Amino acid sequence: MKRLCVVIVLLVLFASFGSSPLAAQKDVAGGPMRNDASLKDALVARVDAFMQAWEKQDAAALTATLAPEFLYVTSRGAAPREGVVGALTHACTLTSYSLSDVRVVPISTNSAALVYKIHQTVSCEGHPDPPVVLNTDTLVRREGKWLFLLTTSTPAE
Repeated sequence: MKRLCVVIVLLVLFASFGSSPLAAQKDVAGGPMRNDASLKDALVARVDAFMQAWEKQDAAALTATLAPEFLYVTSRGAAPREGVVGALTHACTLTSYSLSDVRVVPISTNSAALVYKIHQTVSCEGHPDPPVVLNTDTLVRREGKWLFLLTTSTPAE
């Protein structure tokens, strides 16, 4: 029964993409999907835009990187876009960051997952955050822009 459930879930996922996510895919304009390096560069640029907006405490720029239905998930629960932007611009300060171990997982022509480490100097309400966290971002491309849809974050050990 467990195996049957797994098979059904996989079939539904493949059907929702129209083909296997590993098959050759086309972008919105009908041309070949960007290669992994190009996709990775675009997604990392989006992470950088988010982090730079946070450093500047720019709520409008932060909001522009997040889908309206965005959720941020940690061990403490899930927070919507408005809560995240409010916390980052009123309670948390980012003073430095760098990314490492970046991996991209294409999902469809308009969605992808990005997995990476953030080395950071952050304080929230006067308390330091972990210096290294592991993030998984799911991004969607809407109207030509990549937006964060879901982010999970956990301290690195």
